[in-house]
Amino acid sequence: MRIDNQQQQNKGVTDLMPQTGAAEEKKGIQLFADAVKTESSKKNAGKTSFQAKEVTYLNPAKEEKKTVIDEVEQAGAMDAGERKAQMAVLAETTSPEDYKKMQEDGFSLDDTTSNKIVTVTDKIKAQLAKAGVDISKFGDDLDFEQLAQITGSPELAAQIANSLREADLPLTDDNFKQIAETVDMADSLSPLDDGAVKYLIDNQLEPTVQNIYFAEHSASAGYIPAEQQDISSFLPQVKNIIVSAGLEVNDDTIATSQWMLENDIPLTKENLTYAQALRQTELTTGSEAVAGLSAEALGEGKSAQDAVILSGYTWMEQAKDAVDTVENATDEDLVYIVEKGLPLTLDSLREAAANRVSGDQSVGNVASVSKSQSAGTSSSASESQASGTASAASESQASGTASSASKSQTVGTVASSENQSEDAVQSNANESYAQKDQQLLTARRQLEEIRLAMTAEANYRLLKQGISIDTEPLVKLVEQLKDQENEYYRNLLMSEGVDASEEQVELFGEVDKKVTDMRYVPAYVLGMKDAEVSTIDGVHKAGMELKSSFEKASQQYETLMTAPRADLGDSIQKAFRNVDDILNDLGMELTDENRRAVRILGYNSIEITQDSVLQMKAADEEVQRVFKNMTPAVVTQMIKRGINPLEMDFTSLNQEAESIKSEELGGEDNRRFSEYLWKMEQNHEISEEERSSYIGIYRLIRQVENTDGAAIGALIQQGAPLTMKNLLTAVRSEKRSSKMDYSVDYNFDGVSGTSNGSSITDQIEAAYQNNCLKDASELLTPERAKVLFEQDSDWENMTPEEFKAALAHAKEQTDESGIDADYAKEQLAQLEQAANADESIYRILDKYDIPNTVSNVLAMESMLYQRNQMFRKIFGSSTADHNGDNQVDADDLEAIKQELLEEFGEAVSEPADMAVAQEKLGELAENVMKTMINSDHVTSLDVREMKMLSAQLSVNSILAKEEQYAVPVMVNDELMNVSVKIVRGVDKKGIVDIMMESELRGKIAATFQAKEDGIHGLVATDSEETAELFKEQTQNLMDSLGGENDDVTELHCAHIEDLDLKHFSMGAFGVDAKDESRTSEDQETYRVQTSRLYGIAEHFIKAVKGTLANEA
Repeated sequence: MRIDNQQQQNKGVTDLMPQTGAAEEKKGIQLFADAVKTESSKKNAGKTSFQAKEVTYLNPAKEEKKTVIDEVEQAGAMDAGERKAQMAVLAETTSPEDYKKMQEDGFSLDDTTSNKIVTVTDKIKAQLAKAGVDISKFGDDLDFEQLAQITGSPELAAQIANSLREADLPLTDDNFKQIAETVDMADSLSPLDDGAVKYLIDNQLEPTVQNIYFAEHSASAGYIPAEQQDISSFLPQVKNIIVSAGLEVNDDTIATSQWMLENDIPLTKENLTYAQALRQTELTTGSEAVAGLSAEALGEGKSAQDAVILSGYTWMEQAKDAVDTVENATDEDLVYIVEKGLPLTLDSLREAAANRVSGDQSVGNVASVSKSQSAGTSSSASESQASGTASAASESQASGTASSASKSQTVGTVASSENQSEDAVQSNANESYAQKDQQLLTARRQLEEIRLAMTAEANYRLLKQGISIDTEPLVKLVEQLKDQENEYYRNLLMSEGVDASEEQVELFGEVDKKVTDMRYVPAYVLGMKDAEVSTIDGVHKAGMELKSSFEKASQQYETLMTAPRADLGDSIQKAFRNVDDILNDLGMELTDENRRAVRILGYNSIEITQDSVLQMKAADEEVQRVFKNMTPAVVTQMIKRGINPLEMDFTSLNQEAESIKSEELGGEDNRRFSEYLWKMEQNHEISEEERSSYIGIYRLIRQVENTDGAAIGALIQQGAPLTMKNLLTAVRSEKRSSKMDYSVDYNFDGVSGTSNGSSITDQIEAAYQNNCLKDASELLTPERAKVLFEQDSDWENMTPEEFKAALAHAKEQTDESGIDADYAKEQLAQLEQAANADESIYRILDKYDIPNTVSNVLAMESMLYQRNQMFRKIFGSSTADHNGDNQVDADDLEAIKQELLEEFGEAVSEPADMAVAQEKLGELAENVMKTMINSDHVTSLDVREMKMLSAQLSVNSILAKEEQYAVPVMVNDELMNVSVKIVRGVDKKGIVDIMMESELRGKIAATFQAKEDGIHGLVATDSEETAELFKEQTQNLMDSLGGENDDVTELHCAHIEDLDLKHFSMGAFGVDAKDESRTSEDQETYRVQTSRLYGIAEHFIKAVKGTLANEA
């Protein structure tokens, strides 16, 4: 007999082992062994895999079925399966271009939660689609030979690969095969016959490859054409419906209407539109087109076979058509809608446009016509119908009797009786006209509002949410469109634990909009004398007014956001043709920044001097930093901190943003350094000397940045030339701490600083050069450094401003799209690895509410499958290879390691001592990481491992709060990670789980229950030799475990060949354990329980350590 995992979850080890003799004991141990064996030994069934894609609904009207993305986005708090599912979806849909844009928006792929990545990438994909971004230069996961082999056609392989690139999707094996199968299915389709058309309409099925394939091959076989009917008697009503559907009244549309009535298909405008399209429009079945549509479906979270192959029916086509409908609407269309009493919707606008184009004023508006009308008596259209007014269909029409619509049915009029006075009639008519005028004004306003709010991108997102934009009233649609951006902001705030009030969401949106608007206002706003131009609010207000005045006068202007090598236009060049002469007269260099400062000063009639040029370009540079710093990630953190970015001066705003990027956003410095190293390592022609130079220049810039500009201030204070070479000397000077009391803080209204007598000009210069160095840091890549070193060997004598300009020039000469794509693929491989992690990893994250990030998933996976790796990185790393900067002395570090190992051995007995030891472990790890990163021979792999170590320590700190500890133990020069789990029970009882893995002694696991009659336990190992050793030492182990007032009642030692520490006893880190409430008894009882449980852990670890050491 075996016990399954669910049974085992709720039982302790001693419950599984009857205590009535050797035979029963052996049986109990076998039962327990079955419960803790590895999964591979339990069953040989094929691996199961998670499918990220899910076939969408068969009948949207009857069953609203969500895609995986929809379900996960709406799940809120996710369980383990949903966490893994979301990671799998992201691995399937996140492209290299998404990764690049995420970095620009300030989000780290490693440290951003999967929920937030879904929010961010969804917006990114919509933006890329709208902008028509070319992503053809980004790499793929499969080579071309593999693709051609799958399809049997190199041409088709290329088409599918291109379709995925254009849809901003990764070229994975699953994505490629799905599209290949869909293309093959579409190739077998024929033009739709009437049976297939009827099946699709009757069942309200979308025109997808899968639905049409089924309709053609299965559903239409039983179709029998109906007898032809004469519809001439109520042709006016049929025409009404054709017009209401936005179609032209002609032989084709009349014939389709007749066919529908004959085949018992309700003649509604929706059905007619669909039937006409199915009967008259050729299906898209070409391989290249189907591949593109299939990729589009995958991007929407559907199956490739859900690709819509009828023109005009894809979400993106509907989204664009809606924009066209709104843009082309006229005042005449609005009059038609008001006169007819129609709701102001996209459908109504299309009907009005069709009526306007046809010029037919004899048709009205009828909701539907059924077959019963054609079988009954004729319908008499009254004068009101002939004049174009609406006809109300009575119940008699439905039963086949004649319908007579009187003049009183005319829309917009009020019924009048014969005895009503002419004055009353006139009064009612005037009231009606006034009401129509008001309705028309309202319609005009709503149309303008929708024009401002509607974009194809926004419509597309609404359609993905299942909103019918065609039939939604425009006034409601406006609100939904406006809420699209708000939803993005709200999700970002909520992902950071912010309450996301309406005010906070509105603030986020306002910041985003105003910073975007600011980029395109005239640069001359910075010199406006009567404007407040030190804040976002101030520059936005003045800038938008100035922009309006330029546009009204049809004048050109240069925008506030600078563009490299931008062509200013002839008119601007002529207006400022003497700029270079002015700079020459001032003795200033002819740089783009100086020229721009002169133009701003000149436009505002401000005196042009060296000081004013310097101050203006410094102010300009501060605004450029705002554009770079105010990413969505940074704004989210600011609002979380209660900061209003709109009201802060630019200097303070940039300082706060850079602080957030350093402190909150996932180790930005190390991420950038790792990318820099990785890209450098891809160039195998770089010599060791060049490698040293590349790393040296990167570190120099970072070190100056880390002094917050103090090194620059020190040089200016000394009167020394402000060169890159002198900066290197300044940051390495042993006496720099006494010289760098210089503050480079300034704002547009003045400058504050402590420079021991430095002038205001010096302070502005220091702040400006410091900002230039930050720009240089962001521009620096190995490729650009190579160009710079080759073209200007004297770079060490450049100022930060000149160095930045040189790097910007080098950027224009290098094409780094290929290596950028390769690096993005390298990072996305980490996402895929996380998606493939066992669900048990996600259960741990879920149980302890650990954020669902790539870093945390991989960290936990490493902690479970490479149990000793973390401590070996900390305690086993060499400290001999370092360059001496910002590190603890190597000898001191080794001494700290040895001391901490000894301290952990004693700390196991007390939670408070464990907390102290854990804190010291974190400090030690930090120094080890600094030592590794500052090594002369550091690699990108080293930086990645240090990042993994940081994530593991973070996870460990969360687990420690739940009394789950990782304890480093040295046995015979082998460092092991001993996992200790405390589960408290009632009174003084509880459970202690201890697990370790030795290369020499195999896996060892123990579980102990503290009961009223003593301690009961089991020690298990997958090593037969170690099991024999423990059995021989059973009595010694029992003696070691017992305390002064605690005896070991029972201790079993077992050999379990396929022991899996993840499933041992209470499960990996207690994941499968039954939740126990913390004891509510008095403090003394809690203290005694703590002493007992932690004492068991301490004594067992020491006993095992001694046993293994003595046997060596």
